[in-house]
Amino acid sequence: RLWGDKPEHEGLPDIVWLKVGGGKTKIEGETFAVRPFYIAKYPVTYTQFQAFIDALDGFTNPRWWQSLAANDDHKLRPAEQYFKFGNHPRESVSWYDAIAFCRWLNARLGWTDIPARLTLKTLGAYTGLRLLTEWEWQWAATGGRPGYEYPWGPEWDNAKANTGESGLGRTT
Repeated sequence: RLWGDKPEHEGLPDIVWLKVGGGKTKIEGETFAVRPFYIAKYPVTYTQFQAFIDALDGFTNPRWWQSLAANDDHKLRPAEQYFKFGNHPRESVSWYDAIAFCRWLNARLGWTDIPARLTLKTLGAYTGLRLLTEWEWQWAATGGRPGYEYPWGPEWDNAKANTGESGLGRTT
């Protein structure tokens, strides 16, 4: 856990973090250096994102939406959640929603804000809580194994992912 029991941390969602070591990964033939980073062990849950929505200084605060191109209606209310189960992943979260959520968490934790003019370079260089870059996702998803296209290996397996092909029909 990266935060404690300070008054400003009250109402923040518990998130389990894992450290990911650095290395190099290839995406479409281009090699990217990956610095060590932290990643949430699980996708952000309905309950965790709901803390942002319910907070008085949360979702509807214009501060979290500065320089984001989301329209005004989008900034006023989150998309409807289909599976409203506390420990299921939050669905229908846009990139804008995710950036606003990260900005809110950073402010509540007393960390610096995500840069206003987001680019892959500025986002990748930011050391606070943020979304991963494409190469960080690739590195984490393959467990740092360059020969793997999927977390379990080089070949697709319907039984190892929650996709349309798996037939689960719900979040997990």
